[in-house]
Amino acid sequence: MQPDVIGTHPPRIAPATLAQMLKDAVHEERYRADYDGFGNPYQGMTHCNQFCAEVLGWYAPSFPWGRFADPKFGACKMVGEMQRNTGEWTQCVNWDTAHAHAARGHLVIAGRVESEGNGHVCVIAPEKMEYSGSWMKRVPLCANVGRSVFYGLRLSRAFKTEPEAWLFLGNKEET
Repeated sequence: MQPDVIGTHPPRIAPATLAQMLKDAVHEERYRADYDGFGNPYQGMTHCNQFCAEVLGWYAPSFPWGRFADPKFGACKMVGEMQRNTGEWTQCVNWDTAHAHAARGHLVIAGRVESEGNGHVCVIAPEKMEYSGSWMKRVPLCANVGRSVFYGLRLSRAFKTEPEAWLFLGNKEET
């Protein structure tokens, strides 16, 4: 389903519509990781970048987001792309700012590159914030596809250490 996108810079989707779409999408079978015999994702591969790419496609169908969905692209490259591309992404300065944008229906992606070359990305949900005991602060809730697949739990459940967050400003070709 392609939602009605409101505005172009930054684009947004009605928060209630976005919340329902995220809830539905995280539970789709295609986002389930394949696990080895030890309970770990096969070859360390989850589908977090494909999930975030699909959500990005809701906001900007003409954006060349397909590269984000390529399993070889991975979360690390997605984070790098968001860090470099200041014309289409801008970093959120704190969790209150990230939450405020997500609550209005804007796309905010949290991401982190780990030292061992793995990474993770997820979408900040248009929900309330909750206190995280592990991070000792209020954090947004998220839609997560990875080792754990969920909607509406604290961001600290998706990441051991704090990630960065980026607001999608829109496809610069459309603005």
